[in-house]
Amino acid sequence: MTKLMLGGRDHRIDGFLNVDVHEGPLVDIQGDISDLSKFESGSVTEIYASHCLEHFPHVRTLDVLKEWRRVMAKKGKTYISVPNVDYIISYYQKHGLSDWFRNIMWGDQGYKEAFHYTGFNFAKLSNLLFLSGYEDIKRIDKMPYGLADCSTRVMSDDGKNFSLHVEATA
Repeated sequence: MTKLMLGGRDHRIDGFLNVDVHEGPLVDIQGDISDLSKFESGSVTEIYASHCLEHFPHVRTLDVLKEWRRVMAKKGKTYISVPNVDYIISYYQKHGLSDWFRNIMWGDQGYKEAFHYTGFNFAKLSNLLFLSGYEDIKRIDKMPYGLADCSTRVMSDDGKNFSLHVEATA
C-alpha cells in the first residue's frame, strides 16, 4: 500500500511518495495534488498534507477532499494542517494588518501558487471532511512525524502555533 505526502516539496517522510506541483530533489511525482488519478481507489493508507489545502479556491475544496478520500484505503488516515483562521483573526484584532497577517491570510504571493484562496477553522474543515466521506474526524495537537514544516511554526509574540491540525479516517 502507498503513503502520500501531498505538497511536501522541500520535505520528506520516509516511506511516503512526495507529490508536488513543483519539481525538486525530494519530489517523487510532479503533479497537481487535487488530481490523484495516478493512484487507484483505495490504494493509499495514509496522506500527510501540510499547508496546501488553502491553496485551492474554496469552490474546489470539497472536490479536492473527495479526490483524496477516493484513493484512501478503508481505515486509512489523512492528516491535514492548514492556517487556523480563528487564530489569524484574533491576531489581526490585536495587531492589525501586519505583513504576517497578509502573508498567512492570502499567501506570500512569491510565486504562482503562493496564494491562499480560503480559510479554515475546525468546524468548516471537519464538515468538509465529513461531506467527503471521512469518519472519525478529530483535532490533534500536532502533525505526526515531527517535520519542521509550516505546521510547526509558532508566533514570536505568544509562542502559539497558528495551524489547525486534523486527523480523519477513511
